[in-house]
Amino acid sequence: MFTNARRKPFAVSKYHVSPRRPATAERDGYVEHRLPLQQNLRNFVSSLRNLDRPPGVIRDAGRRINPQSSVNGRHKVCWPTMGNHEGRTSSGRTGIGPYYDAYVVPTRGEAGGLASGTEAYYSFDYANIHFICLDSHDLDRRPTEPMARWLKADLEKTRADWLIAFWHHPPYTKGSHDSDKERDLMEMRQHIMPIIEQGGVDVVFTGHSHTYERSMLMDGAYATNTVAENVILDDGAVPLTVLEQRVDEWIAARKLQR
Repeated sequence: MFTNARRKPFAVSKYHVSPRRPATAERDGYVEHRLPLQQNLRNFVSSLRNLDRPPGVIRDAGRRINPQSSVNGRHKVCWPTMGNHEGRTSSGRTGIGPYYDAYVVPTRGEAGGLASGTEAYYSFDYANIHFICLDSHDLDRRPTEPMARWLKADLEKTRADWLIAFWHHPPYTKGSHDSDKERDLMEMRQHIMPIIEQGGVDVVFTGHSHTYERSMLMDGAYATNTVAENVILDDGAVPLTVLEQRVDEWIAARKLQR
């Protein structure tokens, strides 16, 4: 949960499908056990993990994935991001395939943010938060290419209090994948994270690596191999009042640079 002193608390659910369970089982379990308990807090669902089981095939996506079987589900929006499994039958370059047939996302800035002109990456606003979704799977990640240039322009345009980005391949992980050895992950760290941090993004959510990880507060960790020296702003040992002051100063400095 993210709380801004000037606004009411806001919550978002990160939803993923277990490799050992079919999408229908995950969907039904989520609806039956989580949404009813927190229906007033969960505003929408963001999917960061592979939604197709078996890999590369999305059949009857609305029935299998979206929690439409409950009243709660009919009032929740799913904001997807392309993963490697979906990429076996869908292409971010062309916008064609089952993944793109299954979802409709804003491409013209109709939900806030800058028009991207593609469903591969997009942004939207909710309350005082600006969300950015990127395609980390099959698009060129270099700063000179369309996705990165759009990301920079989108971050320059927004004036939201909170900035949250999400995509599939984590820039930092030592779980079932290694961000120091896999090209997709390294390029997201080397090419995209500098734009993300320069633009003042507060939080990044990713999937792909089959484990739960969260980072310490970091800044400027773009190198391979990833090291902690001189890039960790807080290692958990700083008193809370001092940390809050550091974070406030860091956020203010980032937002002034936008």
